[in-house]
Order: sequence, then structure tokens, then C-alpha cells
Amino acid sequence: MAQQGTLEPDTYDLNITCSGGASISPGSPDEQGEASYDIHFVLASGTDARAPVAARESIQAFPNPFRAGTRLVVPDGVKEIRVLDARGRVVRTLPAAPSLPFDGRDETGRPLASGVYWMQPVGPVEVGSVKVVRLN
Repeated sequence: MAQQGTLEPDTYDLNITCSGGASISPGSPDEQGEASYDIHFVLASGTDARAPVAARESIQAFPNPFRAGTRLVVPDGVKEIRVLDARGRVVRTLPAAPSLPFDGRDETGRPLASGVYWMQPVGPVEVGSVKVVRLN
């Protein structure tokens, strides 16, 4: 269903979740799959306005979700990464590097619980955050 309307100049976050089933061979049960995408975009007033760097560059995490650890790919200009829990509390701060391992532990070295965490960049450049999921 298509909806039309007007959005005011602002920053918007959009989450799209897609799911569906497909049969691999005749007589076999359907395989179910789901994908979720978080999209961050900025609407500016004026026809020639350009999106800020944050809309084009963000931290990336591989693998995601992760169990033992994940590797962060960090754009230039980021000074440190704050790891935030679902309540927005900083559970760890990491010094930035182009390829940064994250072992899923807090500042004291304890393993973090399963859940959603945000990798928030800090620095003079505008770079988007990334959501990571820790599985135990």
C-alpha cells in the first residue's frame, strides 16, 4: 500500500523488515527468511542541498550478529567508538582504527549479555552509527 504525504526537512530513521517463504524443491516445506534494514536519511530544504557525510558513511561490522567478536570497519576521521547498550549507556570506549576488533566485552573485561548494541563514532567528522547484535 502506497502512502503519499509531505515530510518536513529533518533527519529520519527508517526500518524495513522483509520476510517470505520459498520452496526449494517440489514437495519440500517452505524455507522462511527475514531481513531487516535500517536506513538513515536527511531531508534538507532547497533543491540543491546535499546530504551530509553521515548519510553516506557509517561504521560497518562483520560478522553481525556475532558471538565471540566482530570486526569494525571505521571511516577516516573517527577518534574513538563508544559502545552503547539498548538503554543508551556507554559500556565501553574503543580507540578508533581502520579495522578494529571488538570482543563483545565491557570496560572491565566482562562479556556483554546477548542483545542490541550501538557503535557510536566520536570525532570531528559526521559518521553514522551501526547497530550490532551480540548472541551468547
